[in-house]
Amino acid sequence: MATENTTGFKTFTATSTAIAKNIRVALDSNGEISAAGATDDWIGTTVDDVAADGRVTVRLRNSAGTHFMTASAAITRGAKLYATADGKVDDATAGGA
Repeated sequence: MATENTTGFKTFTATSTAIAKNIRVALDSNGEISAAGATDDWIGTTVDDVAADGRVTVRLRNSAGTHFMTASAAITRGAKLYATADGKVDDATAGGA
């Protein structure tokens, strides 16, 4: 049976690595999340810090509203953001998805 998520949030289990709040995350083949790389297809951003193997709510990428993200360096106000390593963003280079 298919389900529909109308809230824009979903809870996932982290892999064996802790993830900080406001980090872009990717889903692995086991259904667990980890910090997304620069070219990973990310699914959303964490809304809280999560310990290794812990559960955390993720604001899904396609949900309406503002997504808070962690910058990897200083960002110019109003600049377009690009994915960087470790689930962060930057305005300097076009990294990926």
